[in-house]
Amino acid sequence: MPDNNVATVKSVLEDSGELIVIFDNQNSFIVEDSTGEEISAGDIVRIDEQVQYATDLVREGGYDTGNLVGVVKRQTSERVVVQTENTHIGVPNPEDEDIEEGDTVELNAAAGRILRKVEGVDPPSFEAQEEEFDVDEYKTENPGDSFGDIGGLEDIKERVKEVVELPLSKGDEFEEIGAKAPSGVLFYGPPGTGKTMFARAVANSLEEGTFYNIKGPEILNKWYGESERQLRRIFEDAGDQEGAAIIFIDEIESIASSREGSRDVDRRLVAQLLTLMDGFEDYDNVSVIAATNRPGDIDQALLRPGRFDREVEFPSELPVSDRVDILETVANSEDMNVADSVDFEVYAEKAEKWTGADLKRLLNDAAVNAIRDERTEIRTEDLELAFRRIERSRKKKQEKVQAGEDDG
Repeated sequence: MPDNNVATVKSVLEDSGELIVIFDNQNSFIVEDSTGEEISAGDIVRIDEQVQYATDLVREGGYDTGNLVGVVKRQTSERVVVQTENTHIGVPNPEDEDIEEGDTVELNAAAGRILRKVEGVDPPSFEAQEEEFDVDEYKTENPGDSFGDIGGLEDIKERVKEVVELPLSKGDEFEEIGAKAPSGVLFYGPPGTGKTMFARAVANSLEEGTFYNIKGPEILNKWYGESERQLRRIFEDAGDQEGAAIIFIDEIESIASSREGSRDVDRRLVAQLLTLMDGFEDYDNVSVIAATNRPGDIDQALLRPGRFDREVEFPSELPVSDRVDILETVANSEDMNVADSVDFEVYAEKAEKWTGADLKRLLNDAAVNAIRDERTEIRTEDLELAFRRIERSRKKKQEKVQAGEDDG
């Protein structure tokens, strides 16, 4: 919570009717302007207890919005990445200034250019603002799943190994042959088709592999700049790993939707992700996998070469042979006690348009039925009951979706 209920307006977001305000403790928030006044940067406003609205104009101010000051963190002949108070910004390398990493610079973020190098001052430190963020919450060094735990989908296994596993395990060979290894891959397909499981399996197959699991909606933060800082810290931590690292961003459309007509926070997150992907020369041992069931909603700039320029489609409908293999693989990998009389092919044939997640649920629900009847063996009647329940549930969901489309 802020130290008091008044704050200084740092910026006015004209398109959305929102304000970026900063409290005395230096925490920034995005709030809705409900003052009914003509608010400008520098004004002092009263904020409600839930930190959602600016309710009153307390005093017209003289807050110095000025230009940003930051530190040059990475540099190429054409681009530099500058760390500012709230985020990292990629801008052209100025021809009229001799810029080096570690220099303090003044820049105009709106114009996207460095104005000058600031001489005679120590570089500002922004690390204190980031201490509360724990990268370990997003990573695991033992993802658990392996390709052996995934039934069927042999074509997808080969494709994933080709575009994700091979570049990470054979990075030196790519460099020797003079080819650029793909660093960003987009998994797309309906929910429950195995996107997350495949990403974990790749990480598990790599020696000393580290897996970062980012759920798009969870990383969104109402503090101005906090989401960008978290993304950057995750990328930096991945780049510091001794072995290969995979950053998996689930529901990427929630943080990287098209910037046309989007909110300011969405535009800033896309810009930060573009900067991180463009700076991949600093992260040779890192691959980024993004997953979505709405690929058309993603900002097209992220799909250009050097970013998420490889795609893997996860089908909504599986052949019967794959459905049988999934049932057998789940039963074996989880060491389920299934009666010899059970014929998985019968249920695989009936389970048209079922995803891998649906099939796994079939076995789990059948196990619950057996336990309820005080048995430790899954029988045909357990699968039959579970199948009917799941099929009814699937039909109800489809009816709701259809009703929503008709209303629209």
